[in-house]
Amino acid sequence: MYLTAFTIIGGIIFLVLFFHYVPFFLWLSAKVSGVNISLVQLFLMRIRNVPPYIIVPGLIEAHKAGLSNITRDELRKPTSNCLFKWPPPLTLPDAMCLRQSKCQ
Repeated sequence: MYLTAFTIIGGIIFLVLFFHYVPFFLWLSAKVSGVNISLVQLFLMRIRNVPPYIIVPGLIEAHKAGLSNITRDELRKPTSNCLFKWPPPLTLPDAMCLRQSKCQ
């Protein structure tokens, strides 16, 4: 009886911690949209305090616009000639600016 209760409570605690550190539904929406990103990458983004809820929608938007060669690292770090700071770009023109490095 006690073993079953401890197993159920342990499983609930594990699931809560798993869904806190691994944004599973964000990964699922990225996979449905055709963006190639793994659960491990999302987990490491969360550990490094990089907000995956900003990066992944930018990747999805870029992929839907046909810019499939933009990586998550390009969305994460600003270039020297683009005039924006953290948080990373949320819109497609900002992502295109990063890719082409033609910001004014």
